[in-house]
Order: sequence, then structure tokens, then C-alpha cells
Amino acid sequence: WMLHDDYQKAGINMLPTKKRDKSTALQIVLYSLWTIIISVFPVTGLTGDLRLSVWSAVIVLILGLVMLFYSINLYNRMNVAAAKKLFTVSILYLTLLQITYLIDKMYLWT
Repeated sequence: WMLHDDYQKAGINMLPTKKRDKSTALQIVLYSLWTIIISVFPVTGLTGDLRLSVWSAVIVLILGLVMLFYSINLYNRMNVAAAKKLFTVSILYLTLLQITYLIDKMYLWT
């Protein structure tokens, strides 16, 4: 989103609709929703050895909801500042998600 113009100059399309529009922002919101669902799915026990405790699922859900909030914020505002915030939150989300999974595996399922 933020480097869209630079990528366009190089002839590379980084956004699904090739522009900063509501459709692209909506896709970001939908992908955020799917990420939340997939991230907490291991708590169901339907993923074989990939399991997640209820406590970790709650943490992962909260992290996902924060990311969803910033995704919706980007959809509503459609500006670079909102995109930067979402970018920062997404990096924190992925880092904290992996740490949560690691702690869950090390301590809660032993």
C-alpha cells in the first residue's frame, strides 16, 4: 500500500486490484478474518498433533481482533498512515502469534 507508486514505476503490481481502492482494503479485511479463524482452529483438536490450549487460543484471538481492527481502520480511512499502522501491527501480530504457539507447545501441552 505504502510503496505502491514505487512498485508501479518498476512495473510490478503489489495490490490485487492494481490500485489503492476499497476493493483492495476489503480483501485485507477478509484475509484478516480468515487469519483469525485459521490461527485459532487448532484449539478444536481437528488438526492432529497441531494443538492449541484454550488460554493460547484466547490470546491468539485477541491478537487477531487487534489486527482486524487496524484492517477495518484502513478500509475506513484509505490512507498511508492507516496502512503504516496496519503494517506495524501485522509484524507484531505474527511475532506474538509465533511466541504464543511456542510457549503453548513448550509449557501447556507437555
